[in-house]
Amino acid sequence: MHEVLLIPELLQHILYLVDRESLRACIFVCDAWKADVLYVYWETAHGIETIARALGAIRKRDSENAGEKVMGFDSLPDLAAWERFDSLYSRAVRERSVDLTKAIPISCK
Repeated sequence: MHEVLLIPELLQHILYLVDRESLRACIFVCDAWKADVLYVYWETAHGIETIARALGAIRKRDSENAGEKVMGFDSLPDLAAWERFDSLYSRAVRERSVDLTKAIPISCK
């Protein structure tokens, strides 16, 4: 890797030009970039599903209402999950963007 990509200000400027899917991939590809990528990725939390996935494994399933989908946690997020979310993600979130017309309800069943 070129030394220039280790300059946080330059790296963040580049990361702001990258789409969210690619950012998510970068989180797992390069440990040297992880903190900067997480900061850019979580600056705007897009949708409740993104936040829910950070707390634990979720799955989509049909609800009692025909044609409606709900998300459900495989198990409720425990204290460790909330602490991980707080330490890794919550401080980076500057804006929350949720399109309620496309939101999927969350269930803990």
